[in-house]
Amino acid sequence: MDGQLRLGDRWLSFDAEKTLAARRGFVWQPNVHSGLGLGFSGADFSVDGTGGQRFALAGLVPIVRSSGEAIDRSSAGRFLAESVWLPTSFLPMMGAEWDGIDDRRARVTLPTVEESLTVTVDGQGAVESIETLRLDGDTGEMRPFGAIVKRERTVNGFTIPSRVEVGWGFGTDAYEPFFRAKLREASFH
Repeated sequence: MDGQLRLGDRWLSFDAEKTLAARRGFVWQPNVHSGLGLGFSGADFSVDGTGGQRFALAGLVPIVRSSGEAIDRSSAGRFLAESVWLPTSFLPMMGAEWDGIDDRRARVTLPTVEESLTVTVDGQGAVESIETLRLDGDTGEMRPFGAIVKRERTVNGFTIPSRVEVGWGFGTDAYEPFFRAKLREASFH
């Protein structure tokens, strides 16, 4: 994927690879470009309930090292939201439990995450948005979190989001997007 990540008031471009495994977690490995010749790279992850972040400036100088219970819980919320890129994780045979809300929204709960995810579809069944409550690691508060799905595409028979905008305060007047991404390619194993 590639896109933009907001840090403070600046939007920085990135390219990244993501690995998702149903019921296990994710590893996101971006290369973030500052435009000043100094970028940073590393990983943001949640694997088997343990979350963390490890980033270094120019691949050498550590700038972010985070872990602990709050990061574990926040990363689990991110894993829940990003599972939309791995539709098989939402199958009942994988432990997912679904509840209908109305004719356009349903709530899904995964066995490894405390919170549930609300999925909203349009009249043709395309995913419009996803939202959940997620622990904000900066404030320690549970906050609305979600994504607007701007475009989908089908890869190996799976229809997944191909362009998204993600932010805190989702569905409120305080919505703050901080991530925009476009899926370049995907594979399923």
